[in-house]
Amino acid sequence: MTDICVITFSDLRHDARSLNILRTLSKKYLISVISLTSQNDFNKLNLFDISHYEINLPRNQRFAVRWIRFCNAARKILKEKNPRKILACDLYSLFPIYFISTKNKKIYYDSREIYSAMGPLSKSLGKQSIFSFLENIFVHKVDSFIVSGELDAQFLKKHFATKKPFTVIMNLPPYKKPSDKNLIRAKYPEFQNKTILLYQGAVLPGRGIFPAFELLKFNTDLVLVMLGDGLFLDKAKQKAKELGIEQRVAFCGNIDYNELHDWTSSADIGLCNIEPVSFSYELALPNKMFEYIMAGIPQVISDLPAMRIIAEKYEIGEVLPLSSTVEVFSEINNNVNNSKEKYHQKCLEAAKILCYESQEDLIFDLFRD
Repeated sequence: MTDICVITFSDLRHDARSLNILRTLSKKYLISVISLTSQNDFNKLNLFDISHYEINLPRNQRFAVRWIRFCNAARKILKEKNPRKILACDLYSLFPIYFISTKNKKIYYDSREIYSAMGPLSKSLGKQSIFSFLENIFVHKVDSFIVSGELDAQFLKKHFATKKPFTVIMNLPPYKKPSDKNLIRAKYPEFQNKTILLYQGAVLPGRGIFPAFELLKFNTDLVLVMLGDGLFLDKAKQKAKELGIEQRVAFCGNIDYNELHDWTSSADIGLCNIEPVSFSYELALPNKMFEYIMAGIPQVISDLPAMRIIAEKYEIGEVLPLSSTVEVFSEINNNVNNSKEKYHQKCLEAAKILCYESQEDLIFDLFRD
């Protein structure tokens, strides 16, 4: 028996948004999840009350092939299990739902970004048009929308020309006190007397990675730790080598979400420098911003609307003007570093408010019959 079936075209170990909503829903509902996570890795997540259906796909296949195979497998599972409520955690998970009967079912869609204007596709207008076209078809089956910020909700209501309900569930982590494990300096003792800047998240264009490299070249007292993987990783490594800073950049790869907080807490400053290369990025309110807050580390934050609101309301870092020179970037970074203790205290206060537990009642109401 399943109350809600959750579908995600991701590995749950690195998908904080899906993992947090699963853990919350499982407190009150019988949950099953379809994902790309191996069963062995799923067992390590301690989601013992949740039924898991693994879709095993070769990693070396092209994206389109993997997506089609995922959709075919997910559709068969949905037809067999016939859940009453289905949550698609991304655009890619809406596709299999579209091809099953949704009579007497309620379909929820987590539009976790503006898929009609994605940052990684900002220079591939053909691919972007395809995703936008497909999304506009798929959403006809959706009964209730979920978004990560109020600005996203305002835009998508008009974009989809719908009066169906929207619920804002922010990318907040569960409440934890900052960890006292000094994992970064333990692994990289050569960083012991340096200021550690942290970038965490997918390694993609438009995430402020190259400006961070320029900052390191300008200021030799800094080192950069990158927690994440992505299509831009090889280019990032090559760029670091070209700039002669490769010894001060640590590429750590993906860190399991259950371990991420310990790593985040051991940095000095978090970088949240999203570049406005697409409309989706302009409205960004990313996980990392709140994970830095929970870890008690101050941050340098892009001057983008949703992010600026959080930065100014909770005073958890300083806002970096768009298109700043490396000199301005360095000045703001130094200001944050010199006021670390003040910002640390502000983060501790904000963490008690900006935690996933604060949204639990909203989530339960959303999925209540």
